[in-house]
This record gives sequence, C-alpha cells and structure tokens, in this order.
Amino acid sequence: MLPPSHLLIGGIISIIISITGSILNVFTLYVLFSVKSLRNNSTTILIIFLILSNLIYTILVLPLNSVAMLRKEYLATHLYQCSLFAILYYWNFASLLFLQAALAFNRCVTVCTVKHRFSNTTSLLAGAISWISAALILLIPTFVHGWDQFGWDDGTGTCTAKMDRTILYSLCILIPYAIIAASYICIIMHVRRARQQVRQTFVLSNKREETNNIASGYELSKQESDTKQTVQAQTSVMELKKQRRNKDDIERNKERNMTIVIGIILVSFLICTIPGAVIIQLDPEADKYVNAHIPTYTLSWLSGLLIPLVYGLGNTTYRMAAKTALGL
Repeated sequence: MLPPSHLLIGGIISIIISITGSILNVFTLYVLFSVKSLRNNSTTILIIFLILSNLIYTILVLPLNSVAMLRKEYLATHLYQCSLFAILYYWNFASLLFLQAALAFNRCVTVCTVKHRFSNTTSLLAGAISWISAALILLIPTFVHGWDQFGWDDGTGTCTAKMDRTILYSLCILIPYAIIAASYICIIMHVRRARQQVRQTFVLSNKREETNNIASGYELSKQESDTKQTVQAQTSVMELKKQRRNKDDIERNKERNMTIVIGIILVSFLICTIPGAVIIQLDPEADKYVNAHIPTYTLSWLSGLLIPLVYGLGNTTYRMAAKTALGL
C-alpha cells in the first residue's frame, strides 16, 4: 500500500489536473459545436465523442480518484460508490481506446478509399458502438458474478477491478491497438504506392510534353494562326487543371494533417497510459516499486489534458475558431 505522503501528493495532483482538464475539454467542445464546418465533419464527430469521454474522465473520474487517495476510508465504507467509481474508471479507459480505434479506421478509409468513407451517421454509430462495447466488457462479468467484481481492494487500498485484470487489459488494449496498428499500416502502404504512382505519372507527362512540343513545331511551320488558337485553348485547359490540382492538394494536405494529428494523439495516449498499467500489473499492492506509482499515475492522468491540446494545436480551423471564441 502507498504511504500517506504519496497519497496526499497524488490526490492534490489529481485535483489540479481535473480542474485544468475540465476547463480545456469544455472549451474544446464549445468551439467544436459553435463552428458548422467543424461539427459537420465525420472525423470531428468522433473527436467530439473522444472529448466527451475525456470530459467524463476529468469531471468525474479524477475527482473520485482524489477522494480515493485523500479520504480512502470514505470509499472503503461506501462500497456501492466504490464499485461505481471502479466501473466508471475502467469504462472510460476502454471507451477512449475504442474511440481512438474508430478514429484510426476513419483515417484509413478516408486516405485509402473513396467509396467507403465515413459519413456523419457512420461516425455517430461508430462513437455509440465504442461506448457500448466498452460498457459490455465490464457489465457482462458484473451481471454474471455480481457487483463484487468491482470495489474496494484491501491490498491496493483503492477501488479497482477484482477480476483478472490481465484479461481486462487485454480486451481493452490489445483489440483497439490491433485495429489502430492495422489502420496505420494500410495508410503507410497506400501513401507509398501513391508516391510511386505520382513519380511514374510525372515521368510519363514529361515524355508526352516533349512529344507534343515536337509535333507542335511541325504544325507551327505550316499554320501559325491555328497554332495561336491551339496554344490559347491549351493554356486555358492547363489553368483549369492547375486550379483543380491546387484544390485537390489543399484537401489532401488537410486530410494528411488530420491523420498526423490523430496519430500523435494515439501515440501520446499510449505513452501516457501504458507505464501506469504496467506498474499496476507488476506491483498491484504497491510494495515493490513504491516510488514508481504516483509518477506513472500522474502521466496517465495527464491524458485528460492531452487530447484537447494536441487537437487544438494541430488543427488550423480549430485554432482560428478558438481565437474568435476568445476574442483574439
């Protein structure tokens, strides 16, 4: 069990992150809902689900976590609230991972396909399924074996899952990250193929231009007036193609930037949460690596700040809307 001084420090840090994270998440939701171009985007809908889950984490889970550290006798004697806290904690953790898997798959079909891209309805369904799947993983064993699967644990001195946490973490981590890994492998392979095709197309277009220039030289010597009209027509067509190409490039850059932002969120969340999960597995009673618990827990709690910060810094449209909302 952790010493009282460690619990005090952890409880205070949890409160600070809870307040800061709640403000950030509420502000992010306000900006996303206030800008029509953002809230009508299929990827943004999944981001909204992610921010809502994050808000539940900072506004409910972290305050209860602070109570568990600062006044653990309260939850030790109020077992129903303790069980609810443990279920809410693990549901939130699982839902965040499933939503990130949905986002990764969304990026995959957006980058790699045209026909199967997410619509707004598809994103709503994906978000709802992520929440429901996370709940079912926890509620099914609860209904089968009773509420005592989640509650106060004397060994760890906190509210947690009493079932085999190896199975729980496997379901909540391995399945989502298998989807995430497969999605980003597909994206990387598609980008490489696309670059090869661009290079081949560029080489072929240069050869065709050379051929056309040679043919145009012969024609110029015969019909100068017809050539002027042909050149003007070709110039107009080239301008239209250039405008269309520029528009396509802008859209591709937006999608590429969004894919990078989502990738950073996924990797950062993994970096924040995995150390704490490993420590809990290696030292569930906090008697082997006492000094490692609070730092790794703090890193995990910081995930509540991570998503709004990374998304806000990485999305140009969001930054402009946020400046407008702040009156800057």
